[in-house]
Amino acid sequence: MGLNKETIVANEALANLSDEQIEAVVTLAQNSEDELFRTKMGEHYRRLDESIEEHSGVARVGDEKTYDYLPRAIDAMKGNYENTIKDLKGEIDTLKKSETADAALQARFDAQTKELNAAKKEYNSLREEFDRAKADHEKALNGVRIDNEITRAMDGIEFRAGLNAELLATAKERAIASVRGKNPTFEEKDGEQRLVFHEGEEPMLNRENQLKPFTAKELLIKELGKFDILNTRPATGTGSSDPKPRATSTIGAATQAEAMDKIEKEVIGKGFAKGSADFQAEVNRLWVENKCSELPMK
Repeated sequence: MGLNKETIVANEALANLSDEQIEAVVTLAQNSEDELFRTKMGEHYRRLDESIEEHSGVARVGDEKTYDYLPRAIDAMKGNYENTIKDLKGEIDTLKKSETADAALQARFDAQTKELNAAKKEYNSLREEFDRAKADHEKALNGVRIDNEITRAMDGIEFRAGLNAELLATAKERAIASVRGKNPTFEEKDGEQRLVFHEGEEPMLNRENQLKPFTAKELLIKELGKFDILNTRPATGTGSSDPKPRATSTIGAATQAEAMDKIEKEVIGKGFAKGSADFQAEVNRLWVENKCSELPMK
């Protein structure tokens, strides 16, 4: 994760900066990272353009994009050599008919054929280099998009007051790294690009949200819940809500023992740390809500 507010505050030399100064530093760092990325990719494509011109003899036109320039250069080279071979074949056929073909002409034809084969090999090499560079560029851009999506998902998640800044920053980094490792990819649905996480090849579906794919925020909440740092107390005031959804369905248990087992699993699955006060409060709420005390003990 790049330089952010938590990392700055955790640094003793920077801890006294104002919010405005911290925001300025974070923005400057992000812009610097973006510029460095663009510079590196620009240098890579510049070297590729030089290689294309050196091997093809075809100059790049103005600010022509590399993915347009390479196919044009290849087509031009291919056309030149194919025309040369065609002309030589015509000459040979004519001389053969007149019975005046000689070894020198055949040698010339063979040399041009050899040169053409070498050129074709060079085309393939250039094409592979271009495809590799394009794939690396797209992968890098996609990685930036994913990282930004996960980082933005952290906004709005509330944490317990009084947490050590360094501890909070470490917990966030670990949570983001864990979510980032769940094979996220952008997939199109209903004309919209959505970030979908996977276990193996299968998308991760949230049973508590109608089996919809987990969002980055939902996964972050689950990961952060392991550190017992979330503010899980219901907020007060108009428009405020608990960051974790409350169950509304019955527990579906036949005995109190079974009910307690199911409730604890459900609460843990919602991100509450077992043994914490908030965990027990949620267990008690579900117990009362589902009238579990009316069930037989066993």
